[in-house]
Amino acid sequence: MEPDQPKIKILGQEIPYPNSWTAVAGILIVAGLVGFIVWVYFVCAEHEHLTAFSNLVLHKFSSKGVTEEKANYRIIQFWTPSEKTRRDLEKSNVTPEALKWQTVTEEKVNEFGVKLSKMSKVIGHRRYEVAGHGRATFKHGWWWVVTVKDDFKLEDFAKFYISYWGNPDEVYLEEYRTHEQYVR
Repeated sequence: MEPDQPKIKILGQEIPYPNSWTAVAGILIVAGLVGFIVWVYFVCAEHEHLTAFSNLVLHKFSSKGVTEEKANYRIIQFWTPSEKTRRDLEKSNVTPEALKWQTVTEEKVNEFGVKLSKMSKVIGHRRYEVAGHGRATFKHGWWWVVTVKDDFKLEDFAKFYISYWGNPDEVYLEEYRTHEQYVR
């Protein structure tokens, strides 16, 4: 670098003016990337554009065809035992304690759904019969998908779950949030 060549000073760093087409191309690429990042931040991060980046957007449709986007909701998912669970557990070496809390009737499962629906922050739920291998052994059960308001307390739900089922272990939940969490 020649001592008398004009320089650009950025944050204390002296950079010579570009004097070749590759240097100009490099500067244009960096400027383009900075511009793209600014565009994503200010344009795509607006509320109406965030659905492209979200996990969950709920819509409410009226009979007149009017739609309203519902925000500030979450979906939680979890497993509970079914009538088939005990049969699966008897085939493996599980503790009597695990066998006890996972021995249920269809009435107990239905009652759980009724109590769940009556919780103040629960919007609705559905359940699916599933079979799989988790922390313990292969077993059947129910997979619950529950839509809740954003201020629904997972800790309170975990206490309800443990109290209802008599589960001595941890409760594992999956949670999906709406896009409102991304709004500045």
